[in-house]
Amino acid sequence: MKKILLVLLCVLSINGLFAQQPNAKVLQALSNSEIAKLQPAQVDYLNFLSENLVIISSMPEKAVGLADFSTIRRKDGKATDLKTLDLNQFNPLLFVIPIQKDKVTAYKFGDTGKVITVLSQDRLDVLYERYKSNNAKK
Repeated sequence: MKKILLVLLCVLSINGLFAQQPNAKVLQALSNSEIAKLQPAQVDYLNFLSENLVIISSMPEKAVGLADFSTIRRKDGKATDLKTLDLNQFNPLLFVIPIQKDKVTAYKFGDTGKVITVLSQDRLDVLYERYKSNNAKK
């Protein structure tokens, strides 16, 4: 009986060591209590979304006819001030960004010529499966 208990404790300890840790963007977007309630798979998906939900590119010709990203509200309810956003450190988890099932959506980033492209849920699903299989091989 003691051996079984010891083996069970070892397995649980090993699983705890390899549990998915939230990245900096997830830590920035969620409180510690919110993160504590998440399953490892949910943390993994949020880590993935924080890095893959949007693509930021310089496309002045495309930006002209798009809605401005300032129309997207922040999760904390504050107004989106494009002047204070650093696109190099952009965290999509801080915003309420609508994700279409099968349609990519794009927004212009003020008058910068930058475009923020939000991937469709279908595309994110495919990328996430690829992401999981690549990380499983490590």
